[in-house]
Amino acid sequence: MSQETISRNQRLILSNQYNLLSRLQPEKQDHYQRMAKIVSYGYVECYDELFSNINEKEFSKETSSFVYNVLSMYRALNFSNQQNCYDDRIEEVKLELPGFDAETEEDKLTYAVFLIIENKQFEELNPAYNPLPMTAKIYVAKVQKDAANLAEATIIFTL
Repeated sequence: MSQETISRNQRLILSNQYNLLSRLQPEKQDHYQRMAKIVSYGYVECYDELFSNINEKEFSKETSSFVYNVLSMYRALNFSNQQNCYDDRIEEVKLELPGFDAETEEDKLTYAVFLIIENKQFEELNPAYNPLPMTAKIYVAKVQKDAANLAEATIIFTL
Protein backbone atom coordinates (compact mmCIF):
# COMPACT_ATOMS: atom_id res chain seq x y z
CA MET A 1 0.00 0.00 0.00
CA SER A 2 1.64 3.17 -1.18
CA GLN A 3 1.59 6.39 0.82
CA GLU A 4 -0.69 8.75 -1.09
CA THR A 5 1.01 12.03 -0.35
CA ILE A 6 3.64 13.70 1.78
CA SER A 7 3.56 17.47 2.12
CA ARG A 8 6.34 19.54 0.60
CA ASN A 9 7.57 20.52 4.09
CA GLN A 10 7.64 16.89 5.21
CA ARG A 11 9.53 15.95 2.04
CA LEU A 12 12.09 18.70 2.70
CA ILE A 13 12.63 17.48 6.28
CA LEU A 14 12.93 13.84 5.19
CA SER A 15 15.28 14.73 2.35
CA ASN A 16 17.55 16.66 4.71
CA GLN A 17 17.53 13.77 7.19
CA TYR A 18 18.44 11.25 4.49
CA ASN A 19 21.24 13.53 3.25
CA LEU A 20 22.61 13.84 6.80
CA LEU A 21 22.40 10.07 7.30
CA SER A 22 24.30 9.52 4.04
CA ARG A 23 27.15 11.60 5.46
CA LEU A 24 27.03 10.02 8.92
CA GLN A 25 26.92 6.45 7.63
CA PRO A 26 29.14 6.26 4.54
CA GLU A 27 28.61 2.49 4.30
CA LYS A 28 24.91 3.18 3.59
CA GLN A 29 25.44 6.32 1.53
CA ASP A 30 23.92 4.93 -1.66
CA HIS A 31 20.77 3.82 0.13
CA TYR A 32 20.24 7.15 1.89
CA GLN A 33 20.92 9.17 -1.26
CA ARG A 34 18.33 7.05 -3.09
CA MET A 35 15.79 7.72 -0.32
CA ALA A 36 16.59 11.46 -0.44
CA LYS A 37 15.99 11.47 -4.19
CA ILE A 38 12.65 9.62 -3.84
CA VAL A 39 11.49 12.20 -1.29
CA SER A 40 12.91 15.26 -3.06
CA TYR A 41 11.32 14.43 -6.39
CA GLY A 42 8.09 13.15 -4.84
CA TYR A 43 8.21 9.70 -6.46
CA VAL A 44 4.96 8.54 -4.82
CA GLU A 45 5.23 5.06 -6.34
CA CYS A 46 8.46 4.52 -4.36
CA TYR A 47 7.17 5.81 -1.01
CA ASP A 48 6.68 2.25 0.23
CA GLU A 49 10.47 1.98 0.37
CA LEU A 50 10.57 4.90 2.81
CA PHE A 51 8.15 3.19 5.16
CA SER A 52 9.33 -0.41 4.78
CA ASN A 53 10.55 -0.63 8.39
CA ILE A 54 7.55 1.15 9.97
CA ASN A 55 4.46 -0.78 11.02
CA GLU A 56 1.33 0.21 9.18
CA LYS A 57 -0.89 0.18 12.24
CA GLU A 58 -0.11 1.57 15.66
CA PHE A 59 -0.04 -0.54 18.81
CA SER A 60 -3.17 0.28 20.80
CA LYS A 61 -3.12 1.62 24.35
CA GLU A 62 -5.50 -1.18 25.34
CA THR A 63 -3.14 -3.91 24.09
CA SER A 64 -0.15 -2.14 25.64
CA SER A 65 -1.92 -2.04 28.99
CA PHE A 66 -2.89 -5.68 28.68
CA VAL A 67 0.71 -6.82 28.08
CA TYR A 68 1.93 -4.56 30.90
CA ASN A 69 -0.70 -6.02 33.26
CA VAL A 70 0.30 -9.59 32.35
CA LEU A 71 3.96 -8.83 33.05
CA SER A 72 3.03 -7.07 36.30
CA MET A 73 0.94 -10.06 37.35
CA TYR A 74 3.85 -12.45 36.83
CA ARG A 75 6.18 -10.09 38.66
CA ALA A 76 3.78 -9.94 41.62
CA LEU A 77 3.32 -13.71 41.64
CA ASN A 78 7.07 -14.29 41.69
CA PHE A 79 7.71 -11.63 44.31
CA SER A 80 4.96 -12.95 46.53
CA ASN A 81 6.26 -16.49 46.21
CA GLN A 82 9.81 -15.38 47.07
CA GLN A 83 8.55 -13.59 50.18
CA ASN A 84 6.66 -16.69 51.33
CA CYS A 85 8.68 -18.26 54.13
CA TYR A 86 6.30 -21.21 54.57
CA ASP A 87 6.56 -24.68 53.09
CA ASP A 88 3.75 -24.04 50.60
CA ARG A 89 5.86 -22.10 48.09
CA ILE A 90 4.94 -22.69 44.47
CA GLU A 91 7.50 -24.29 42.18
CA GLU A 92 9.27 -21.53 40.25
CA VAL A 93 8.66 -23.38 36.98
CA LYS A 94 4.92 -22.85 37.46
CA LEU A 95 5.48 -19.11 37.86
CA GLU A 96 7.52 -18.61 34.70
CA LEU A 97 6.06 -16.27 32.15
CA PRO A 98 4.76 -18.49 29.33
CA GLY A 99 5.01 -15.58 26.91
CA PHE A 100 2.85 -14.98 23.87
CA ASP A 101 2.32 -17.08 20.77
CA ALA A 102 4.66 -15.89 18.01
CA GLU A 103 2.20 -16.86 15.26
CA THR A 104 -1.08 -15.49 16.59
CA GLU A 105 0.05 -12.89 19.13
CA GLU A 106 3.15 -11.45 17.51
CA ASP A 107 2.22 -7.88 18.46
CA LYS A 108 1.95 -8.78 22.14
CA LEU A 109 5.15 -10.84 22.01
CA THR A 110 7.19 -8.06 20.40
CA TYR A 111 5.91 -5.51 22.92
CA ALA A 112 6.71 -7.83 25.85
CA VAL A 113 10.22 -8.37 24.47
CA PHE A 114 10.59 -4.61 24.00
CA LEU A 115 9.56 -3.94 27.62
CA ILE A 116 11.81 -6.66 29.04
CA ILE A 117 14.92 -6.39 26.89
CA GLU A 118 15.06 -2.91 25.41
CA ASN A 119 13.16 -0.95 28.06
CA LYS A 120 14.76 -2.99 30.86
CA GLN A 121 11.47 -3.40 32.71
CA PHE A 122 10.50 -6.78 34.15
CA GLU A 123 14.05 -8.00 33.56
CA GLU A 124 13.48 -10.88 35.95
CA LEU A 125 10.94 -12.32 33.51
CA ASN A 126 12.14 -14.25 30.48
CA PRO A 127 9.82 -13.97 27.49
CA ALA A 128 8.98 -17.33 25.94
CA TYR A 129 8.95 -17.41 22.16
CA ASN A 130 7.02 -20.65 21.62
CA PRO A 131 4.35 -20.81 24.31
CA LEU A 132 0.92 -22.42 24.11
CA PRO A 133 -1.19 -21.02 21.27
CA MET A 134 -3.39 -18.06 22.12
CA THR A 135 -1.95 -17.44 25.57
CA ALA A 136 -3.62 -14.03 25.66
CA LYS A 137 -6.99 -15.70 26.23
CA ILE A 138 -5.55 -17.50 29.26
CA TYR A 139 -4.05 -14.24 30.57
CA VAL A 140 -7.36 -12.37 30.28
CA ALA A 141 -8.96 -14.84 32.68
CA LYS A 142 -5.98 -14.74 35.07
CA VAL A 143 -5.70 -10.94 35.09
CA GLN A 144 -9.45 -10.55 35.71
CA LYS A 145 -9.35 -13.16 38.49
CA ASP A 146 -6.29 -11.54 40.10
CA ALA A 147 -7.89 -8.10 39.91
CA ALA A 148 -11.00 -9.44 41.66
CA ASN A 149 -8.89 -11.18 44.32
CA LEU A 150 -6.83 -8.03 44.86
CA ALA A 151 -9.96 -5.92 45.27
CA GLU A 152 -11.35 -8.43 47.78
CA ALA A 153 -8.05 -8.56 49.69
CA THR A 154 -7.88 -4.77 49.80
CA ILE A 155 -11.39 -4.59 51.28
CA ILE A 156 -10.54 -7.20 53.92
CA PHE A 157 -7.21 -5.55 54.72
CA THR A 158 -8.74 -2.10 55.19
CA LEU A 159 -11.47 -3.37 57.53
